[in-house]
Amino acid sequence: MPRPTAREYFDSLRGFDTEEHARAFGNLATTYVHTFSRYIDLAELDGIAIAPDYALALLQLNRGYETKHKLTPSEGIVWASP
Repeated sequence: MPRPTAREYFDSLRGFDTEEHARAFGNLATTYVHTFSRYIDLAELDGIAIAPDYALALLQLNRGYETKHKLTPSEGIVWASP
């Protein structure tokens, strides 16, 4: 079986009723991402945002640099390949 190409963990989970539920769901999501990354190169995947208000999560995203550009959710299904 191919080795996973995704990072070990992702840490952007919001809106869960308890930390335990957030951790359980985060672990499940990470397991799926690692499984997919055995067949799809996800080495450049920087993170996954799981939030009840995705638009707000995008606005609060720390991109590692200052910018005035505000991110907005994509419409429909979006797939980008390098």
